[in-house]
Amino acid sequence: MATTKKSTKTTKKSSTAKKLTSRKATRTKNVNTMTDISSDVSTSPKKRFSVRPKRMLGLVIIVAAFAGLLYYLRGLFVVAIVNGKPITRYELVRDLEKNYATQELDSVITKKLIYQEAAKRNIVVTDEEVQTQIDELDTQLKSQGTSIEQYMTFNGQTLEQLKDLIKLRKTVETLMQDKLAVSEDEVQKYYDDNKATFGEQKFEEVKGQITDSLVQNKLSSEFQTWIAGVKANSKIYYLVNF
Repeated sequence: MATTKKSTKTTKKSSTAKKLTSRKATRTKNVNTMTDISSDVSTSPKKRFSVRPKRMLGLVIIVAAFAGLLYYLRGLFVVAIVNGKPITRYELVRDLEKNYATQELDSVITKKLIYQEAAKRNIVVTDEEVQTQIDELDTQLKSQGTSIEQYMTFNGQTLEQLKDLIKLRKTVETLMQDKLAVSEDEVQKYYDDNKATFGEQKFEEVKGQITDSLVQNKLSSEFQTWIAGVKANSKIYYLVNF
């Protein structure tokens, strides 16, 4: 009996010791957990502080890039500034359409029809032919004491625009070649009727000049009749009214 009581007491003491040990461990774990939480809370502002400047820098770079793009493309939106007031490209285009769109559209249509008719007849004006015309014009202008550059400036043209104009004119001349013939009698009559204009110049000296002038006159007259007929026989649909 004495042995049994001692064993029981020993068991109770052992159980009590285990409970105390378990409580201490739990407290220690809780303390460690609180310490970790405190550590996270104390260090989290530093983490946020290290991230924010990077985001701010990225935002600044994006804004600066966007502003630079707007400055580079400013001509797409604003064409002029008058006393601090902008004139937008939309305003300019609107006014141009209002005042010149009908005339310009008709010009584009006419040009399109000319090249379509030329294609039907396999008529092609080469770059070499255009350059020959430019060289001849340059020589003529130099003989008059001017240059082709001054000629283009006076007419508000670039070299490419001048080439396009010459190509178009040569195409029209070829299309209407059979209607532009000028006889010797026509040239002589023009000379006789305008002798005062030529002064002391003899007929042979101005014959070529007169011929070119008569050809251009016929071209202008015949072209109006011809293009009117082409338009009448073409299907042209206007989708916008200016």
